[in-house]
Amino acid sequence: MLVDPTDAQLRKVMKSGGQRALATLGVDDRDITDQVFKDATDYAKVRSAEMVGMQYNDEGKLVRNPRSEMSIAETTRDDIRRAVAKALEDGVPASELADTIADLGAFSDSRAMMIARTEMIAANNKGHMAAFKNSGVVRYKAWSTAGDDDVDEEICAANEDECPIPLDDEFQSGDSEPPGHPNCRCTLVAVVGAEAAEADEANDEEDEE
Repeated sequence: MLVDPTDAQLRKVMKSGGQRALATLGVDDRDITDQVFKDATDYAKVRSAEMVGMQYNDEGKLVRNPRSEMSIAETTRDDIRRAVAKALEDGVPASELADTIADLGAFSDSRAMMIARTEMIAANNKGHMAAFKNSGVVRYKAWSTAGDDDVDEEICAANEDECPIPLDDEFQSGDSEPPGHPNCRCTLVAVVGAEAAEADEANDEEDEE
């Protein structure tokens, strides 16, 4: 079953993102780390199925996803899963994974890059969010763009401009964390210290009004 290897590698990427986020925050509590890993496992299970037009039903069985956008040919699905799983396992950059997917002949170069970049960004930022939520020290988050001409102004730049926001809130785009769109290169960051204190003060002033 090709869901299994991609599940494992998405879980690995999300765990890695979570571990880096916890290290940045100075959090090393084992229970918190374990919860981040559990969140990574839950995400990877669902997403790895979605990537190949499948889903888990109420009984926990893997079945075909009825959504048309999730439906792709069996051979194409298998080839892409192998490529993504291997890329995540080997730690190759998104550009190299995109080349591999494009060489399969199933997608254009731009579509292949979208798949590669979006899946890697999504897993990494899910790890960040899981770490922030379980750390006990993060109350606010911020959306950080690449800061170049390719940034989507209506989605990503607007998300960055409204920061910081409470950890459990959604950004103006309706996303909890990047990616906000296909090919998104943004990162979720924790807001702590003086910046978090300023956010608290601003919120208190709004409440008084």
